[in-house]
This record gives sequence, structure tokens and C-alpha cells, in this order.
Amino acid sequence: PRRQAIRAKRTAGLALTREDNNRLRKLPAIEEKLKKLYQLKAGSVDATGLVQRRVEACGGSLLFFAGDSPEEELASWASVELQKLQVDPTVADDLNAELGDPTPYQSKLLHIEYLIVGHDAERRTEAPEATASGYEANFIMQRKGIVERVLTNTDEGKAFCSEHVLIGIPTIMPTVEVRYASYGHPTKPKFNWNVTEAVKWLANAQGGSRLHLDTDLDLDETFGDPCPGMRKKLVIRYYVRGFHGCTRVDEDPMDYLSTDIQIGYLPTADDPFGAKPPRNATQIAVDEIQKLRMVDATGRSTEVKEGKYTHLGRAW
Repeated sequence: PRRQAIRAKRTAGLALTREDNNRLRKLPAIEEKLKKLYQLKAGSVDATGLVQRRVEACGGSLLFFAGDSPEEELASWASVELQKLQVDPTVADDLNAELGDPTPYQSKLLHIEYLIVGHDAERRTEAPEATASGYEANFIMQRKGIVERVLTNTDEGKAFCSEHVLIGIPTIMPTVEVRYASYGHPTKPKFNWNVTEAVKWLANAQGGSRLHLDTDLDLDETFGDPCPGMRKKLVIRYYVRGFHGCTRVDEDPMDYLSTDIQIGYLPTADDPFGAKPPRNATQIAVDEIQKLRMVDATGRSTEVKEGKYTHLGRAW
């Protein structure tokens, strides 16, 4: 009605206000958008099976679709897993090719409802989420959620999301998160280089759960030389399993560390992936009680919810 009134005024030879002229100039673009909107057809496809097969192709514990312009960096555990799967996160996934194209040349919405059952989903143990030594226990808490992404359609008929789609669980071993690293003059910040990405790459190359830099590493060859002819310092700020830390090591001799740097969970007797220490009587008894089953007259297996083991006046 407002548009018709403006055009009637113009036809009658009446003067139009600046506001009316601006509205008339915008009308063709608005009408074109409305025409495209009326041409849109609603459509959707159930991609549950296709997405589940994508999860299985990634090992069963990870779902990943690469975005074409992500702003957030991938977590270290995800980078390590994708390296193992030989997946390049810099190559965006065409979701039309992966999931089908129910509405060609139109923007789409990817909607995923997920459930991570994790290990020990039957709740057969009463183990805490983290052991006393700081390691994660050998199970993952159940988690569910919803992920949505708006997909933009290209003229070639491809559809991409801007941000990555990442659903999964970290590895059992805690990962080393390198927050910041610098290499350069010990006291003059302007002669320091930011080498965070290089140190992150070294941590990921070692599995993501530990970082070991020894005295044989040529720092100038690895990071470059921010101040030639000077002895320099390597600074690394990191985060591991809830603990923040910072290590600073000088060069001695030049271009080489004066001592080794070891960050994260190192291969010791307490390493879950290393040699296992002998278990005491209490730990063995608890394991046996948790595994114990009683078979009743019907032959059904009944789980023991409580148990006590006594020996020499001691009970566990």
C-alpha cells in the first residue's frame, strides 16, 4: 500500500519526499529478492545413515566435516586423530556430495543430534573420571548435544559450511596444549619471534600427549634466528590436564638447549601406554570383585553390586 501511494503521488505530479525517493530506489532489489524467495522450494533429506557411516570411517569416535573458512583452531587431540586418518582439515568438504542435495542452488541447514555413549556406558564400575595420579580413567562420560551449521551454496552446485563440524572425544591420554612459545633475545622482547605454531607441530608430531626437545635439536634450523650472534632463550607456555605451566631454557652452546625440555606425561612406569607397575593386594581384590558374577537357578548372570574381601583382619 505504501508503495502504491508513492507511485500514485508521482503519477499525479506531486512532489516526493527524500524518504519516498529512497524507497523507490530500493524497490527493484527488494522485488528481485522476493521473486527468488517465492521460487524457493522446501526440502530435506534424512542423512542419519550417511553421517553414521562417516563416523565409522573416522574410527567410530569422531565426526568431522571441514569448513571452508574456520575461525577457531582445531583442538590438539583432533589434529592428532585427523593426522592418523590422513584427513586434511584445510580441504573443505562438499556436503552436497556427501549427504545429497535436496534443494539445489539454495542455502541449507545441517542439523545433527548426537549421543556419545563412551566407554563403560553400562555403568558397571564406580571409577572416578580421573585417577589419583591425574590421568583420565579408561572410560568417557556419556554426552549428547545438537550441532547446526548453515551451508552456503556455490554456483557450481557445491555446499560448504564456514566452521568445522567436530564431534568426538579426546584420546585417553591427556594432550599437551601449547598456548604460546617464543624464541629470541633473553631480555629484549622486540628481538623475539613467536614460534607457537612450530612448537605445536612438534608436540603433535610426538603424538600430542607429550613434548620432548633435547639438547641435540638445532634451534636456529627449527625456528630461525631472530638475533644472529646472540645466545637466545626458548619460552613455552602450556596447559596439560588442568595444569598451567611455563618453561624457560637458555642456549648453551649457541643454537642448542642447555638442558632437555620434557612436557606432558612422559614414558615412565606410571604411563598408561608404558610398563605397568605391580598391583597390590587391595587393587587385585577390587578388580576381582568387579568382575565377579553369580549365576542363579535360572542361569541368569547377576552382577555383584557390593563385595568385601577380608584378609588378616583387613577389609577392602
